[in-house]
Amino acid sequence: MAAMGNKILSYLLYYFLKLWTLTFRFVYYGEEHKEKAKEISKTGAYIASIWHHDAIGAIFGQVGTPHGVLISKSLDGELLATTIKKLGYIPVRGSSSRGGATARVQLAELLTKGIHLAITIDGPRGPRHVVKPGIVELARLTGSPIVPGSCSYSNFYLFKKSWDRFCLPLPFCKIVIQFAPPIVVPEKLSEKEFIKIQEDVRDALESNRKLAIQTMSQ
Repeated sequence: MAAMGNKILSYLLYYFLKLWTLTFRFVYYGEEHKEKAKEISKTGAYIASIWHHDAIGAIFGQVGTPHGVLISKSLDGELLATTIKKLGYIPVRGSSSRGGATARVQLAELLTKGIHLAITIDGPRGPRHVVKPGIVELARLTGSPIVPGSCSYSNFYLFKKSWDRFCLPLPFCKIVIQFAPPIVVPEKLSEKEFIKIQEDVRDALESNRKLAIQTMSQ
């Protein structure tokens, strides 16, 4: 019964989200960086990195391009996984606290098959705007570049009390999606170099986020 209820809920959520997002107007900048990433990638795939608060804009802005997406093993995650699968994404269940090792193997397998990933790199529970090491390790192991992506919204509701200050774009919102140049992670890294890559990803995302806000008026 629980499985049937989840299936029904996922269909309702899917159709609601489809109708809701049909009102959005997406504008893209820096897509040449994704193309560059594909050219230099050892797998032909890249790892799109986003902050957790931009998840809605990022997911619906890339419908039509299959990505592997990391989703937690919680009950809420089960509903989300079922829903985004209907949108053409490939859910991989796990997080840093539950099923992390298995999830990393599955994500790496997707990359080696040439399937891009989209990862909220400070999720699922924060701290906010802190790059978890998993994305750097995936890029190191597979030779797939990291492509930072940021969103800006013309009209949105801000969840001020949530850990990530989640942004919920409102109907008829213009959403700017801005990509930054790819970051290549060498196969051999010292601990200091590994941390430096994490800092580089964070800095790129922050600069990119400010650029997305600036380009909103264009």
